Amino acid sequence: MRIFRADLQGRCDSLTYDRQDSIIYLNRNPILWSDKNQLTSDSMEIQQRRGKIDQMRLYANAFIVGQDTLLNFNQVKGRNMVAYFGDNKIKKVDVVGNAESLYFALEGDTTTTGMNKAVSATMALRFADNKLQTITFQTNPDASFIPPHELKEEDKTLKGMQWRIKERPSRRATLGKHFNLPAKAKPKKTNTKTKKSPPKAKPKAAPNAKKPPSRPTPVRAAVN
Repeated sequence: MRIFRADLQGRCDSLTYDRQDSIIYLNRNPILWSDKNQLTSDSMEIQQRRGKIDQMRLYANAFIVGQDTLLNFNQVKGRNMVAYFGDNKIKKVDVVGNAESLYFALEGDTTTTGMNKAVSATMALRFADNKLQTITFQTNPDASFIPPHELKEEDKTLKGMQWRIKERPSRRATLGKHFNLPAKAKPKKTNTKTKKSPPKAKPKAAPNAKKPPSRPTPVRAAVN
């Protein structure tokens, strides 16, 4: 089953909607995408308020993956998660139980300066514009920083990480090729009428000159 909204796309085997509580239940290994973040777990609940996403609960094997500007995979996993939204964007994520995080440090969005790796019983992540800003390790943290020259490929992923962007539903695949987007309002035409110049006066024809009267032809009489 495909899910498509402008701000959220996903897939799941089965879906139930509780109209009274405005909760969507996604069962059997659902996967969702919010902007550049991919969310997976064994099951999920999406709670809405006034037509917008308010909270998202991920139960069992919760995992969030996102790409940075250098296509590094920033990752967070845990037993359960609660994601809080504002204006349909992720604002905060609480990771409850067996929390692990792996985030790359960048310099000016162009250079990787290292990777932060941490393990804690619980974590709190804060986002801005769907990008991670801070991580708070709340219980028994164990964190380390690995410089780029010491990074190995096996260090760059957490166990169970899968990037499944090719499965992300598109508008065309979900709603059909004949689905029309709302027509954009055309700019109003300004009523500027060009004034027509008055027709040019036709030149008057010159009056016909009167011909002088013809002279009588002289008659010559013969003289006998």
